[in-house]
Amino acid sequence: SPIISTDLKSTENREETAASFLAFIEKARKGEFLPPEVIVRFAKYFKDEMTLDNMPRMQLINMCRYMSIPPYGNDNVLRFQLRHKIRVLQEDDQRILWEGIDSLTKMELREACQERGMRSTGLSKQAYRRALQQWIDLSVNRNVPISLLIMSRTFFLKEEMTMKLTTADEDASKSVTGLADAISGLDKEVVNEVILEAVTPDQKDRDPDLMQLKLEVLQQQNELIEEEKQQRESEVAKMEAVKAEKAEKEKADQEKTKKEVAEKAAELQIESDVADKGVAPKSVQAEKIISAEEFVTSTISSNDDTAETKPVTEAVEEREDEKVDAGEFAEEEENKSLSTEEIDAIS
Repeated sequence: SPIISTDLKSTENREETAASFLAFIEKARKGEFLPPEVIVRFAKYFKDEMTLDNMPRMQLINMCRYMSIPPYGNDNVLRFQLRHKIRVLQEDDQRILWEGIDSLTKMELREACQERGMRSTGLSKQAYRRALQQWIDLSVNRNVPISLLIMSRTFFLKEEMTMKLTTADEDASKSVTGLADAISGLDKEVVNEVILEAVTPDQKDRDPDLMQLKLEVLQQQNELIEEEKQQRESEVAKMEAVKAEKAEKEKADQEKTKKEVAEKAAELQIESDVADKGVAPKSVQAEKIISAEEFVTSTISSNDDTAETKPVTEAVEEREDEKVDAGEFAEEEENKSLSTEEIDAIS
């Protein structure tokens, strides 16, 4: 039946793909020449989700920097930002294809090239249009993943800056060749995942090379799971430490506030007692004593330089003695006045 024949043809194609995929990867890594149609055919298997999920952190950071994305946060945050950027570019590619690339101004062409990591300075409007057309042809018409296109632009841009391309055909050929360079630069784990995705389940169990790849992929996945687990535990520990520090700081602030309130209440109580009893607080008395000492010091310092000066403490003691003598004199006068009154009463 047609359905069975279609399934058999699909299985044969996948088996052929599995065998040729390994040869393609080997040639790409060795830098051997590969026809553009072969590069595009195998590039379709490097889906964005699979490539980003298995991409190590350093490649994620470099890709974010190349696309003007802040490379901050953990791996999941970087992957989320790159996925969002890829979705935006896919929608923009469809919009440009519908509206027509000829409708864009030179400034719009420059901005579109810059957003895709392509050269955006020093070119004519025709050159910008040609570069954007090549991108859309690979992205929309040939279904090449955006993530692989972005990585290929780094190789293509470097070569474009060092040498001047003369024809559009050479330009297109270099653009496709950059895909092979990007594939050869991917980590082994990413390539293994893509190869296993391209083959049939039966072939995974029959081919020793594919079985070895499957084992390596499983080990890599276990390592990634363990790293993510440790990363989550580390983030949870950091959050708990921040919460504990915040709670301790709040407790210290509350204790400090209580202490200040208690001190203020004590001061208000002292002022209230002073107002009720009319007794000067100790601080006021201390200020008076200090003022007296300062007065004596200033008086002594104003005397003649040749005269001998007394210590400040002796001067203060003399003032206290004078106060005592004055008090005794007043008491004697009072006794005398009482004696006079008694005399008058007797007389």
